[in-house]
Amino acid sequence: MRYAQTSSARKKIKAWLNKYDENILIDKDIIAKRKAPEPPPKQEPPQPPPSLADGDEIVRQVFDAKRMKFRVGDEKNMMIHIAQCCSPVRGDDIMGYISRGRGVIVHKRECPNLKNMSEVVDRSIEVEWETEFPKLTKRFSVTSKRTYDLFGEIEGALRKFKGHLIEGRLHDDEEGKLMGTFTMEVEKEDDFKKIIKSLKTIPSINTISEVK
Repeated sequence: MRYAQTSSARKKIKAWLNKYDENILIDKDIIAKRKAPEPPPKQEPPQPPPSLADGDEIVRQVFDAKRMKFRVGDEKNMMIHIAQCCSPVRGDDIMGYISRGRGVIVHKRECPNLKNMSEVVDRSIEVEWETEFPKLTKRFSVTSKRTYDLFGEIEGALRKFKGHLIEGRLHDDEEGKLMGTFTMEVEKEDDFKKIIKSLKTIPSINTISEVK
């Protein structure tokens, strides 16, 4: 993930980590938790892809953390992670939560999980989106026939107009159709319109609309 950015913010994080977790290592570049080396994972034999007729739910998610940048004051040496429970994207109102071993976790400010976290008042910190990249972040939703290549077709349409897929999720509805929400970056509004027009030509897609 990217790194956040205020000397006071950094001191607050250091103080909390030093007080509550002796196994935290803090240096000028990262906040990382010391852990013993893990044995290499067991190699599982390759599994054949599921057939379209087996009724299993198709779920796939992509997330490009490198495209996300944040600022905590002026400090740039803090490890930042995106909360998977609410998956904020640029433009959302956000806040940081100082975790044990993972640095600052960025949540949407209205994320319901924040209310259930311990010491949320003492461990919260203000976080802002970094604005050095003036690209547009756009969301759109699709419904589609059941297919295993929808991600590839969508990514291909984005690349044609210099779009970049940040996040995408697909799941089955009760009728077996695919529903998904995608987040992308584009250079300008006109590129987004061209991408949507291109996506509408994909035979498997039934509907597509922008998510405001």
